[in-house]
Amino acid sequence: MMSAHLSFLDFLRSGELPPIRLGAARAEVLRLLGTPTSWVSKDDPLFQPPRRDYRTSDSISFGTLTFSFDANDCVEHIMLSPSSEDGECVYPPGSLYFPGRTTSVHEVADLMRSHGIPFEDISHNRDGSELKAASGIVVLMSQSREHNGAIFYCGPGPRKNDTGIEAKQLYRDSNDIVERFRNSSFEDMIAAFGPPIEDRAATATTGRMLVFGNVTDTIQCLVVQQLPNGKFEFRFQAAKITDDTRPVA
Repeated sequence: MMSAHLSFLDFLRSGELPPIRLGAARAEVLRLLGTPTSWVSKDDPLFQPPRRDYRTSDSISFGTLTFSFDANDCVEHIMLSPSSEDGECVYPPGSLYFPGRTTSVHEVADLMRSHGIPFEDISHNRDGSELKAASGIVVLMSQSREHNGAIFYCGPGPRKNDTGIEAKQLYRDSNDIVERFRNSSFEDMIAAFGPPIEDRAATATTGRMLVFGNVTDTIQCLVVQQLPNGKFEFRFQAAKITDDTRPVA
């Protein structure tokens, strides 16, 4: 593994992390950053280990930093999720200026102003909760009250995934559900979404799991599993957009 000093300022300016550019081969990312901390693919089974390893997975993550790959196994886009619920906010060694778990979107705005990085406020209420740099990088505020304005997502946007859904709206809807039901109960979820399409009883090694269908316009399937500590883990599957469901401009 070679040492690579990645800069958040470069990411905001260009949407890239020199020396890692969009279009870079997976092998180059691995050569510079080493073995990823996690990896996922669209065909991974729910609540089970990934089906593919990091050499062929759809995306690989180094702590809070994620690289996704196209059909040619080249970097398609780069994103950060600083306020993720899973552990601490971690970046590859040598990373500079990257936001921490409690860094707010307003602090990123101040950072861009101080370094002359052009951006605009694209939030619906113009309250600074969603910023877009001239590079196209979007910085989106977490809607969780516990996060106190921290960054939920930082990456390219708006961007449609292969179902036709804008990733930004899917993030928002998913975040809303997690915030609403994270300290709730299965009964509250059933009252909100109706009877589950699947209800798996707890076993000696796994907690009870419910599967709900057609939850929102963007979420076709919601899977909720209770963890040993009593908390819930949420998984989402995006819905497909059709002419009947596509919003009218």
